[in-house]
Amino acid sequence: MGTELPVNWHVKKLSGSLGAEITGLSLAEAREAEVGVIKSLLTEHMVLFFPDQFMKDEDHVSLGRYFGELEGHPNLKNAGSNLPKEIFQLAATNGGVADEWHTDITFQKHPALMSILNMVTCPETGGDTMWTSLNAAYDELSDPMKELCEGLTAL
Repeated sequence: MGTELPVNWHVKKLSGSLGAEITGLSLAEAREAEVGVIKSLLTEHMVLFFPDQFMKDEDHVSLGRYFGELEGHPNLKNAGSNLPKEIFQLAATNGGVADEWHTDITFQKHPALMSILNMVTCPETGGDTMWTSLNAAYDELSDPMKELCEGLTAL
């Protein structure tokens, strides 16, 4: 890794193809220099986990703005909520809006660069979010399968 970490930060790689846990920082207090390091780590690991972070809604939005223009979900709204429009609340019991395999908002012509999930409450069972590297999946395909995939589109 070519990124120089602040002294108190620790990075723990979580799997062979993606994911790292970052500790030793407060996302609510992150500023441009720290976000620059986070961006480098995101490029390297693709998914970052920051345990024990307790961000207020305004902290969540402020952090997101370091990564670019924010947008809410184009089709789903936080009905009856006081949340900022840039935050979409996933609140599910026994399933819900994200209880199946999906890739966040890639149906748009220009999909968002990333999503920031701030888990407030996690159930005792379930509530799992699983991640996969589509880059690694493609790289593992045989050349004939890669050739078959070239130019394909899907709805």
